[in-house]
Amino acid sequence: MICSSATEATLESTRAMATDASTRASRSDRAALRRLAKALRIFTHYQSGKDGKVEASDETLLHLIRALGHPIDHPAQARSILESLETQRSKRRLEPVTVAWSGRTPHALLRLTDDPARSKPTVEWTIQTEDGRTLTGSETLVDLRTTTRRTSSGAKATFALIPLPGSSSRTPAEHQLGEGYHRLTVTHAGESFDSLLISAPKISYQIPKTHDIDHNGHSLGLFCPTY
Repeated sequence: MICSSATEATLESTRAMATDASTRASRSDRAALRRLAKALRIFTHYQSGKDGKVEASDETLLHLIRALGHPIDHPAQARSILESLETQRSKRRLEPVTVAWSGRTPHALLRLTDDPARSKPTVEWTIQTEDGRTLTGSETLVDLRTTTRRTSSGAKATFALIPLPGSSSRTPAEHQLGEGYHRLTVTHAGESFDSLLISAPKISYQIPKTHDIDHNGHSLGLFCPTY
């Protein structure tokens, strides 16, 4: 009985090791998982005041990627999901979210293509502001500045920078964007593209002048990063 039990335990251990080896991710799979996470704007590491650089585990990244709507159970699936994601993004002409920082001239990025049918000279835009106003404008495509960026797959894409109304003191009052959540629509070559336009301050919090501050400009407060 003892020998039989020992043999069964050994066999079970061997099966477990074989199963673990079959599910263990390769180095290339883990690298692809991290590229996918970065493409989804997930931080793969952080700096700890106690432990220095801390890398996120594969399991944590898998959970976060699933939470963003991508079905994935193993790092080996990351490469195909990333390729699919890049294919979708290559067809996207306007980013789903555009940020306009207060005090700066915001720009929307319109992705350019080599399709002659999409080479119309005029680009029109409309903004529905949070407070119910409608701002409109148009630009000549050849007059716009362009920028080239590399996608997460390594491919290059060229974008036209469409200037939008800002919130700086130089912007006329009737064209002030104002802080908040707005809806941007860009129309080019008979196609319309929507983006959530977020107008936000560069500094989210400033100490009131009535707050107690010592002669060195220091004050006490709570820093609580909710992420």
